[in-house]
Amino acid sequence: MDHFDVAVVGLGALGSAAAFHAALKGAKVIGFEQFDFGHVHGASHDTSRIVRNSYGAPEYVALAQAAYKDWADLERRSGLEMLTITGGVVFFPRDGPNPASDFTKSLDANGLPYELLTSDEVNLRWPQSNIPEGIDTVYTADTGIVHASRSVTAMQYQARAHGAIVKEKTQVERITPDANGVVIETSNGRYHAGKVILAADAWINKLLSPPGAEIPLSVMQEQVTYFKPENPALFDPSRFPYGSGVARSGFMGFQLTESRLSRQAATWLTI
Repeated sequence: MDHFDVAVVGLGALGSAAAFHAALKGAKVIGFEQFDFGHVHGASHDTSRIVRNSYGAPEYVALAQAAYKDWADLERRSGLEMLTITGGVVFFPRDGPNPASDFTKSLDANGLPYELLTSDEVNLRWPQSNIPEGIDTVYTADTGIVHASRSVTAMQYQARAHGAIVKEKTQVERITPDANGVVIETSNGRYHAGKVILAADAWINKLLSPPGAEIPLSVMQEQVTYFKPENPALFDPSRFPYGSGVARSGFMGFQLTESRLSRQAATWLTI
């Protein structure tokens, strides 16, 4: 039974990043993915995900600041462009559950710049927004889009380049703690590791339940809809920011425009 310093279960964005950074620090690493690399069954496939510093908790803002440094490092190591910075707006209906002050206070606590805009100011700057009255908007210039599947592949490659072993089509069936770490039973053999990082997403309780460490997790399917604007040029990243909505309905929207990183498409939310 081979021994490793660190084992990572689940090689989506979080697991692949963990395997890469553990290997980068000199650990002997093995990672397991139950499906093919690049599969579409989890949360890390397709082209675009949000990257931003604007959050309603100062701790999240601080973590995001650190993440931007890591994205820059990954781009440097891989020679690939991962981020498209467009600027971003977050909308807060004044009668909604989340006031704009939650975000502005978090950004202030971390010394990050932003603009607090009224509906009129947003519509003047970006007429294609058509935001109604009664909505406050927080704009941050460093918000953008990260290429999801490309970044996962790049982190897996970097993990291998620093000595990690990553295995696809290898389902982890059970994890059993022992005096020196954990025994990991998989569909392709048994392994031992001093530490294990679980990044199994919706499947995590299948591994946590046997040792009695199950977490209260609700797995839900998100409905995604794409709308093509009549004039896509109006939503080019140079003319229009990424946008997300914070509303009672819980809907969010953002634009995806043709670039080196993403396909021609556009999504926008009207609150």
